[in-house]
Amino acid sequence: MVRMNQKTKIKAIIFWFSALLFALCSLLFALFWFRGWNGKEPINVVVASGEKIWVLGVRAAEKRLVEISVPGNTIVTVGRGKWQARSLGRLSKLEKSPDVLKSVGWALLEVPVDSVAEISDYEGENTGYFSQLKLLSRFNFTSLTETIKLIRFIKGLNDNQVLKINIGETMVARIITDPAGTELMEVDSEALSLQLAEWFKIESLRNEGLAVAIINTSGKTNAGSKLARQLEHVGLRVVSVSSGEGTPGITIKQKSIANSETVRKISGWLNLKPIVADFDERADILIVIK
Repeated sequence: MVRMNQKTKIKAIIFWFSALLFALCSLLFALFWFRGWNGKEPINVVVASGEKIWVLGVRAAEKRLVEISVPGNTIVTVGRGKWQARSLGRLSKLEKSPDVLKSVGWALLEVPVDSVAEISDYEGENTGYFSQLKLLSRFNFTSLTETIKLIRFIKGLNDNQVLKINIGETMVARIITDPAGTELMEVDSEALSLQLAEWFKIESLRNEGLAVAIINTSGKTNAGSKLARQLEHVGLRVVSVSSGEGTPGITIKQKSIANSETVRKISGWLNLKPIVADFDERADILIVIK
């Protein structure tokens, strides 16, 4: 009888330990799965696979996707330097930062970028690169869950819901030759502005209709106008761009818009926390850049 009680206790311990372990694993999965992109809000993503680069405008609510393919010899400005797009994956690993790859969106196409995904072993145009789940060197674990959600969304689209564009085949791309005789591609993103505003617009931001003012304190002549184009390409309304002085940051006039999609998006893109305060510009949101 004693032996039976001991066996019963051991079984009970094993049962409760297994239940606790299962609950813990479920909690950890939920914490990671529900962090980051929720699978519904509009996002822009740079995808890298070896030397291949794409910029995606994911519009989940509208069931549409824009896929911009960037040829490997395209010149991309990264910080103060210029690199070929094919080198950015390796450079991002050396720098240990996804911001290098984000430059394909911010600097080349002049659209804000929410996140970066890296996918290994791309096998060519006839292979669905989002089905390549062997995997993925990541900057953090959260981006893995985001990538899985992204894959699920894209695999649910049909051909009519996906607009594919090779930026090298547009009228704004031109071939130049460097001193070593290497052919490189330059893209005039300003000349592409109208198409970018159509491809990457976010209807929900446009519908909120919040006005944005920009003050450039960096001393760089075009920094303010460039940020204005980047924001306008996703549907935001920039009402003024000026040079001046001030503390870099995001200021909103009314606390009621703090949780608006516009404020959340701008805060995430610029990695700045908004504060509530009054300012002279006739706008809802003031961005001061350095």
